[in-house]
Amino acid sequence: MLAGCSIPFLNKAERTMSMCVIKNFDDVKNLFPKNAEEIQARVQILKKDVTSAVKKIIDVPADKRTFANTMQAVDSIGVLSSSTMSPIGLLREVSTDELVRNAAYAALLEWQPFVQEEVSKNMKLFNAVRAYAECDVKQEKLTDEERYYLDETMKGYRREGMFLPSEELEKVKKLNTGLMQLSLQFSKNISDVDAKISFTKDELAGVPDRVLSSLKKDEKGNYLAGLDYPTVFPVLQFATNSNTRKQVYRAFQNRAYPENYSVLKKMMELREKLAHLLGFKDYVAYDLDDTMAKSAEPVEKLFDDVMQRAYKKEAKEFKVLTGDLPPSVELTNDGKVYPWDMAFLKEIYKKKYLDIDNKEVTKYFPVEHVVPAVLSIYEKFLGLRFEEFDCKGLWYSKVKCIQIYDNVTLRGFLLLDLYPRPHKFSHACMVDVIAPQTNNGAICPGVIAILANFPEGSKEFPGLLQFGDVRTFFHEFGHAMHGLLGATKMHGFAGVNVKFDFVETPSQMFEEWLNDKEMLKQLSHHYQTGESLPVDTIEKLIKLQKFDSGSLYLRQIGMGLYSLNLFKKATNDIQDLFKEFMEKTQPHVYFDDEVHTPANFGHLTGYACKYYGYLWSKVFSLDLFDQIKQYGLLNPKIGKKVRDIILSKGGSVEPDVLLKEFLGREPSKEAFLKHYGFED
Repeated sequence: MLAGCSIPFLNKAERTMSMCVIKNFDDVKNLFPKNAEEIQARVQILKKDVTSAVKKIIDVPADKRTFANTMQAVDSIGVLSSSTMSPIGLLREVSTDELVRNAAYAALLEWQPFVQEEVSKNMKLFNAVRAYAECDVKQEKLTDEERYYLDETMKGYRREGMFLPSEELEKVKKLNTGLMQLSLQFSKNISDVDAKISFTKDELAGVPDRVLSSLKKDEKGNYLAGLDYPTVFPVLQFATNSNTRKQVYRAFQNRAYPENYSVLKKMMELREKLAHLLGFKDYVAYDLDDTMAKSAEPVEKLFDDVMQRAYKKEAKEFKVLTGDLPPSVELTNDGKVYPWDMAFLKEIYKKKYLDIDNKEVTKYFPVEHVVPAVLSIYEKFLGLRFEEFDCKGLWYSKVKCIQIYDNVTLRGFLLLDLYPRPHKFSHACMVDVIAPQTNNGAICPGVIAILANFPEGSKEFPGLLQFGDVRTFFHEFGHAMHGLLGATKMHGFAGVNVKFDFVETPSQMFEEWLNDKEMLKQLSHHYQTGESLPVDTIEKLIKLQKFDSGSLYLRQIGMGLYSLNLFKKATNDIQDLFKEFMEKTQPHVYFDDEVHTPANFGHLTGYACKYYGYLWSKVFSLDLFDQIKQYGLLNPKIGKKVRDIILSKGGSVEPDVLLKEFLGREPSKEAFLKHYGFED
């Protein structure tokens, strides 16, 4: 027990210190620096402000410590930091200005060691928080959220080594700085890839005209195919030339190789040292310690159960797929499919046996219709109002801006950056730029960005989305709603600041709206005729979602097992281990030794060992959806229940508690197994 633990009574107003960062769109624009010099200047100002805020907390007399001047003040540093560094981090991924991207990268490198030294690993600040935590804080009558925040903060301090001797803590700091630098370099190496492959028109036979019309040509008049998603996926699906598919597949899977293998190897070494220094048997044990799963054992148990069921389904799928091979597909001598032929083979099967032609289906999903249609569905279900407005002054002229209201209350701003361009983030994601908070009963609005790489279209064709793109947007929009509606008092709990293996639950739950006939009618709109998808096509699309679930989830389990095992030992061979798990979970797909997918497996940095979270969360998401659909997918009453119990709490309540409250029982995987045909 530390001395000086008397705590004066505080009223609620005194305990609420944070101010709203965002009030209008001008505030949103001002979040983003306009040039490299402004980035540098803002970081220096932030460093001074954070240093001052930390000193103020430390200087509070021991007998005057309160939740407000200690815990809330520490949390407010997070608001201060994120309002500067989150926009800078986003610019690193989206800016069209190389100088801005480089300055943002340098700022992130500079910020991590500073914030570690001044905040997260500051021994004086830790002692101030510890002094408060070891006092009789019950005198303050803390709310459940405040008590949970205090408990989680102290657990976090222990996990991060703050109870270690000073010389050991210094080693932890150096390792964390090194890991952050490696993570940024890994991401940068991927986004810096701007390769093009030259193909004649004949070599691209079968590829939709809408894709060809978007490609640039070289001096010989050949098409230049980039490694962006809107180009790669249609080529793999539709190109009738096997060698073309092979070239694109290998180039895509070899992005950032070999440079990222050396980055990844160093990351493995540092993560192992860090875990041992912090008292964990390996990095997996450390990384999963603060999750729903708690350890690798429950994850491996789930994987093993699903895997055994999926093997049976995948074997049936493979037999059906290879029953009548098209001319450009040949199996290996031992009867396996080459990986560059798998997407093409599935498209042939869909068209021939299921009468689904994705080239035709795509015509029903012009991006300019899908985006507002998705907004309308979310509006009705969640009882919100979305207002798109003409916005200027952001990082790119084609960013769409939407204000989101709950009745008359502004809940936040949504920024949509949906089309590919050189050096932009190459996948799809949601970025919580400013997390929402509650302030004395009022809502402080948040700012969310959705990044994607959808076909932008050309003079001949509008941007036409594949059905998978529609699902992706629905998924990321689910993240955005979680991020904007999760307004909590504590910044550390706001939005998607939840247990890492729960974060995909709401977004994957919302994906299931695409398995409903009425939803697909609303979302589809032929770009020429304006008609919705025919009913029989809708039924086939819904059925198709389960067609290859065996191979789909086996591959996801393979990637999950890889991320779970790679960091168990620094001596693991990056490529050999990947081959082991791919061959284990893709028994009918030839492993191509010429590809090096881990070099561009971006989840290995941010998600680390926790890629399993997609399947883990999918189980919960289908359990939730199974109950929601009984009330109607546009029913605002059940939508309010989703908002109030699942979305609005952010990370302020344990996910297990939220799930049990919503379901009225313990969660179950039965809905997941039934949905994908994995039942015994």
